[in-house]
Amino acid sequence: MASEDDQEKTEQPTAKKLEKAREEGQVAQSQEIPTVVVLGVSLLVFVYAGFWMWQRAIALTQDIFRRGLLLEIEPQSLMSVLSPYALDMALMVSPLILAIAIAGSASYVGQFGFLVSTKAITPDISKINPVSGFKRLFSLKAIFDAVKGSAKIIIIGAIAWSFVQDRIPALLMLSGMEPGQIMSVFWQLAQALTMRVVGALLILAIIDYLYQKYDFTERQKMTKQEIKDEFKNTEGDPKVKSRIRRIQMEMAHKRMMQEVPKADVVITNPTHFSVAIRYDKETGDAPVVVAKGADLVAFKIREIAGDNGVPILERKELARELYKVCKLGQAVPMRLYQAVAEVLAYVYRLNDRKGKTA
Repeated sequence: MASEDDQEKTEQPTAKKLEKAREEGQVAQSQEIPTVVVLGVSLLVFVYAGFWMWQRAIALTQDIFRRGLLLEIEPQSLMSVLSPYALDMALMVSPLILAIAIAGSASYVGQFGFLVSTKAITPDISKINPVSGFKRLFSLKAIFDAVKGSAKIIIIGAIAWSFVQDRIPALLMLSGMEPGQIMSVFWQLAQALTMRVVGALLILAIIDYLYQKYDFTERQKMTKQEIKDEFKNTEGDPKVKSRIRRIQMEMAHKRMMQEVPKADVVITNPTHFSVAIRYDKETGDAPVVVAKGADLVAFKIREIAGDNGVPILERKELARELYKVCKLGQAVPMRLYQAVAEVLAYVYRLNDRKGKTA
């Protein structure tokens, strides 16, 4: 018999396997998506708030130098100049920092949901195993990462070269412009180039995410034996469950047989079915089925009833109907009241005659 390590992992991972992997911090994720999302959001912040940030930075710089000219430059005086502006500096960059934090977090949550796991950062001695490291170095994932890194460099380089090459005539005309105009042109060019780079990286990030999902699923695949073992651990060993069920049935059967001597009458088929009925005259509730059985169980009920003086009456149709529609401990259905009442009345008259004879 082949060992579990020799078996091929051909089965899709179960929900329990994926949940366990998630608890250990193993999820399908692409590091490229947060990169491109943060880059794109940063670009949007600069587009819509960049001018305000730039003006704020110039105003702060002018004010700092204006105050600095009145002080002797020493570590203590330098701190006294910069410290009043700490809050202004923080507010100036806060839109960018806040946008990056939100975008970075959302890009991870969007891939695999909210997840907190300490196992992913727990030191694992197997990760520094040279044999395992050598295998990872030449794995399909390592090859894909290498190709992806090279593709990023080539794509960004090609986009930048094509972008600059098409705008060389316009760049040569910058020498005749004012500094403010030059800055404006460079800002527009930088935005356009960044947008093209973000678009290309977004396509690469989507491809990387699809591969990471495929690679994660392949790594989580299970052997047929692992599927069986998980089922046993989750649902219980079928042999053990069968034994428990058998013991429960035996106990229920024993309790049922203990109720037969307390019955008022046993109605039989006579060979196939036996149903024991008990009626509480004090409460006046409907008669209750306290025991029932077919074939060997039916014979055992009749035997116990005979040993304990419980009347046994043959009513073929009634016995069959009671066996079919009534559960143990359940009251007789209303439509069978008349037939059961006639049987009980007959038994009570029979008992009265025996009592008078005695």
